Amino acid sequence: MKFCPNCGNKVKPEDNVCSNCGYRLKQKSNQASQPNSDSYPAPATRTEISRQSPSKKKHTAYKVFITLGILAVLGEGGYIAYQHFNQSSTSQIESSANSTNSSSSVTKTSSGKSSQESTTTSQSSGYWNSEKEAKFESFFADWAAGMNQNYTKYTGGQLRTDSGSEFPKMFDRFDVNDEPVSIGMSENGEGNNDYNVVAMYNYNKPGAPGTLHITYFFAFHNGNPVVLVDQSTNGDRIKATETENKKLSEGFVRIANE
Repeated sequence: MKFCPNCGNKVKPEDNVCSNCGYRLKQKSNQASQPNSDSYPAPATRTEISRQSPSKKKHTAYKVFITLGILAVLGEGGYIAYQHFNQSSTSQIESSANSTNSSSSVTKTSSGKSSQESTTTSQSSGYWNSEKEAKFESFFADWAAGMNQNYTKYTGGQLRTDSGSEFPKMFDRFDVNDEPVSIGMSENGEGNNDYNVVAMYNYNKPGAPGTLHITYFFAFHNGNPVVLVDQSTNGDRIKATETENKKLSEGFVRIANE
């Protein structure tokens, strides 16, 4: 049994035309087995399919390449950003640590100065300080031993001589080279007096009680170191002069100017 390829109607083998639709059953040899192209589009051949495959594969590979490139750029940029952030964070942490260590190593005083600055200022201010005082005390002890004299150092209160004078009580009746002056004790050699005394020593000579003594006053006069000596035995005023003992004077000046 044979059927019309166009409408499916039964036809005889010898029929040239379908009795139902009029379809020509016997066509040219190259078209005999093909249906009406208007009704049934021919499917794509294997050759056409194989030709399309490389294009699709190429397009897919291109997409993959572009995607990998983008990821690489983003990855490098992200790594650089991470490095920058990490270095910046490390620098900030180190800077903060250094600042903390620096702050903790300096103790502030009530005046706002650091203890180091305060110590330096204390040592350098004025004409005299504890370091110079210690050096001078050692120097004076050696000098007094060389003079075979036993001196008493003023450390507060009143320094009494065998003549009956008491210092610094007698400072309000004090003459230098027969001229009345203002004189007073000072820790650093500065003050409002004509003579600012930083050290005072007294030696009572053996002899008649209350008459013999040597008292030295180590002072600063207009900012200059000077050594005054008093050996008064009478009167109600102190009659001091600059010492003539060069070794004692030069020793005090040298230490004062250090």
